[in-house]
Amino acid sequence: MGRMYDLIILEPMSSEIGLRAAEHVYEFLRKDIRWAVAGRDIAEMGECVDGLKGMEEVEGRSIPAIEVCASTKEDIQALVRKTKVIINMLDVGDGRGEIVVEACAGNGTHYLDPASDIHWLGGMIRKYHDVAKENKSIILSHVGVESTPQDLLAFCAVLELKNKLNLATKEVVCAINDYS
Repeated sequence: MGRMYDLIILEPMSSEIGLRAAEHVYEFLRKDIRWAVAGRDIAEMGECVDGLKGMEEVEGRSIPAIEVCASTKEDIQALVRKTKVIINMLDVGDGRGEIVVEACAGNGTHYLDPASDIHWLGGMIRKYHDVAKENKSIILSHVGVESTPQDLLAFCAVLELKNKLNLATKEVVCAINDYS
């Protein structure tokens, strides 16, 4: 399946993390990457691209294209069909995050976000795991710093089970209870 882009960063100007992600792609990923920044506001996407152009010139690096994309289901569906990977910088809690996950899972597009809402993630796993698996789409949420403690705890638990009890781990399930 031919895709126009290798990577799209959705709404990179919505947070400092989004802008830093765009800078990282520009500076460190392979020179011939086909990528874009996408969002509702073309002026903001232009600011992002101008910011990259203002960085120290990196020989042969590609400047991203700009894709204008409203947050409607139809626009998100069309956007994810254009790329192999999407990094979603939208606030996942306002409903738009799920639209992106659903579109990626259904179209075989890989998905990343820096979200930190574990309850939201649980809902996305329950709703879209089978669809994503069927379409060979990898959905990775919580790739930001805020998820590091949970990731380390799960990793340490798996190591302890293996080293002390010689047990293999098939799955780690985390639960958060609200006692308020």
